[in-house]
Amino acid sequence: MANISQEGKKDIQHNLKKVLRKYPKINIRYSVSIRNNTSLTLTIYESNIDLLKPFRNNKNPQFGFGVGAYDIFCYTGQIGKEAITNYYKGEMKSFMLDLNNCINDGNFCKYREDSETFAEGWYTSIFLGNKNQDFIYNSKYSKKKRA
Repeated sequence: MANISQEGKKDIQHNLKKVLRKYPKINIRYSVSIRNNTSLTLTIYESNIDLLKPFRNNKNPQFGFGVGAYDIFCYTGQIGKEAITNYYKGEMKSFMLDLNNCINDGNFCKYREDSETFAEGWYTSIFLGNKNQDFIYNSKYSKKKRA
């Protein structure tokens, strides 16, 4: 059964900070949450790069719901590797793949022959905005320094 703990979330948050340091020109405001102990969600609320640009002119209705929360890969609001590989380019592609790899670090899915079931790590999702807050592209956005 899928499961992720708060300790697992803390490890991923620590690793996300490393990924963000790798891309000093990209600033994002984000949150990491666990839903029902089975799903880890990375929600990006604001960025100084337009993460939605590759999808704005896409005529496929799968690529959007609500006012501003975008469903880029499947109907659960997840941006998956396939969408990242097919739509992003250059540094933005590397950045999004690194984010995806980070939230899946340590994740697994194994078939158990003794019980004929799958032992799963956890489900992951990357959202741009959510149902309560649109994703904001702000070219002047920068991280606030804390003292």
